[in-house]
Amino acid sequence: MKLIDLDLSKVEFSSNDTKLGIRIPKTLSMDLAYETGTHIGDGHISCYKRKDGNLYLSDYSGDFRDEYDFYQNVLIPILYELYNKKLLPYKSTKNTIKLVIKSKAITTFKINSLGLANGCKNGIIKIPKIIMDSGLEFKKSCLGGIIDTDFSLVFRHGKYPKITGSLISENKKLKNQILDILEDLNIKYTCCFYKHFDKRFNKNYSEFKIDINGKENLDKWLKEIGFRSPKHSVKLNLWRKFGFCEKFLSYNDRKHILENATLAQLVER
Repeated sequence: MKLIDLDLSKVEFSSNDTKLGIRIPKTLSMDLAYETGTHIGDGHISCYKRKDGNLYLSDYSGDFRDEYDFYQNVLIPILYELYNKKLLPYKSTKNTIKLVIKSKAITTFKINSLGLANGCKNGIIKIPKIIMDSGLEFKKSCLGGIIDTDFSLVFRHGKYPKITGSLISENKKLKNQILDILEDLNIKYTCCFYKHFDKRFNKNYSEFKIDINGKENLDKWLKEIGFRSPKHSVKLNLWRKFGFCEKFLSYNDRKHILENATLAQLVER
């Protein structure tokens, strides 16, 4: 695969970055494309000036109950390999897991070299141009990161597979990029626009809902991209083993069933 050089001319290292041995990728890799996808899904950048010192943060937030293993065993090793940055996840609220990267070099790299959004992502988040212009393999890897963090694998009536996710209407550019990649892969999808009212916040929302339905399309997804997220993999393996996957179970419950239960025991439940 041809190496794609990255423009690092606007990456800025702090003295602490140098002290800690922070490393910045010089070329686009599959892992960098995937990690960029996870950032599009779960990430946020804070980069601004303050009286007590400038702030340079890249952080990730996920579901503590279902995504701890993903953060600990997938995302953290990738971040270490890419940036030589050791990280520990922590529980920030009752059910939120967070990773926080304090680094001027990594933050300015994400903003200036990759073109990721600084601050609020609404309306401007998208797959970086360098990934979209660098061939299907890199686009597939980035999409894999988005699906692992921002989409769900569900089974209608416990049996019929669907990969599903929603994007707010302001993120039309990202929606179009995702659909373009799926079309390149000949994976069929449905995409609809809808509005709903959220009672929790007393607010109306407009969203695009993307669904990849059926076993045939799931098989294509697994062949072309697959899942790195354990929360998706455990559902898939449970469905493959027993022919169905129950709703409303935690990741740990599903993992326990997969490792210990028999089909007869599940039917008894």
